Amino acid sequence: MSKRILVVDDEPDVVKAIVSRLKGEGYEVITASGGKEALDKVRSQRPDLMLLDIIMPGMDGIEVLQQLKEIDPDLPVVIITAHPSLEPKDILKYGASGYIKKPFESEELKGAIKEGLEEKKETKDVQKNFSHR
Repeated sequence: MSKRILVVDDEPDVVKAIVSRLKGEGYEVITASGGKEALDKVRSQRPDLMLLDIIMPGMDGIEVLQQLKEIDPDLPVVIITAHPSLEPKDILKYGASGYIKKPFESEELKGAIKEGLEEKKETKDVQKNFSHR
């Protein structure tokens, strides 16, 4: 079963490029152009990982991260942004599992997704082990 990735970005060209790369890697891809739509898709489609832009009109990525923790606290989120002054440590403190700056190479994207999905698997394994005690 292929992993489902939610791509959240308000720039259609960025979304199109990411979707093309991910589908080429065999992932199932769903998209959202803003924060509210992203949270609705997390509820309805249960992705395995979210790629999230920070700077978006309306609800920004930080707000999405904060609200996401109430919906699915274990969903790995990889931040994708072109914002030059954002520091990874600032983003990660909000609960993101990874961070890559635009423009990024395919290998960076693949590595960040792989790490995020491995983190989710480890979390599930720990939860499973505790539930059997």
